[in-house]
Amino acid sequence: MKYEEYVTQLGFTPEEFKIVSDIDEKCRNEYAEDLSRARSEYDKGDEAFAEYLFAFADKSGIPVNTLNLYLYLRLMEDTYKEYEKRGIGKDIFIENIKGFPVVSRLPLDVGQEFGFPQPVYRSWFRRNLDCTIYRLGRLEFELVQAPCDMEVDGKSVKEGETCISVHIPRFDSFEEEECEASYARAREFFKKYYNMDNIIFMCHSWMLYPWLCEVLRETSTIARFQKKFKIIQVDETDAGIGWIFGSGAGLGKKVESIEDYPEDNSLRRAAKQRLREGKKLGAGLGIRL
Repeated sequence: MKYEEYVTQLGFTPEEFKIVSDIDEKCRNEYAEDLSRARSEYDKGDEAFAEYLFAFADKSGIPVNTLNLYLYLRLMEDTYKEYEKRGIGKDIFIENIKGFPVVSRLPLDVGQEFGFPQPVYRSWFRRNLDCTIYRLGRLEFELVQAPCDMEVDGKSVKEGETCISVHIPRFDSFEEEECEASYARAREFFKKYYNMDNIIFMCHSWMLYPWLCEVLRETSTIARFQKKFKIIQVDETDAGIGWIFGSGAGLGKKVESIEDYPEDNSLRRAAKQRLREGKKLGAGLGIRL
């Protein structure tokens, strides 16, 4: 599957598609040599790729966020070849990069250019290119090494063995039925394409911070999501602040004081009061089948 085929299926607006198309034409016609180095620079690791990316952006005049988006779209041609080797279909490939346009709109809210926010999503989307993460319905599932020995409901994995880390993409509905359908797809997917039978899902997220279930209704989607997990570790950090009050992943707008945080819903009001009391909005590590 070629770039020209899949780039039209990702949900870019006409204006966004023109931005990407213009960059494609410019890179192929004026900066072909720099473009040809993208794969080799990517393979050197994130730090080396970042150096190449910023130099390329400075040389070409293309905004770095937008250039990052374009180069990753181009590199996904190689990723699709890996999908083909495993027998994974085009529909799953498209599903796994449809988030590119959504994330590329985030910087616009904080006065930055369209494309991948640096450095967070440059680093994050390497998982998609490297075939270690897959979006299967509502949730994303990443192949990781277990950070510790884990046991739940009669199944166990040892520290360092493979398990599946669960991630929750933003901007979509978050219903329990959709999540459970994703887990079912993941069990089938990793058994079929990775020969995995002993599957334990783990999730490290602000949504698994136990305090949330103290202040949210039992019917809350976050509370219901959390209750499906056995919490095995709690981190008393500020991990939840950006996700509760901002757009998360380091993209929230900076505030001068706690009183500047919004309190336009019950969770934000409770979280703001907790911060006033000098307490944390941390994260939890949970496991489930």
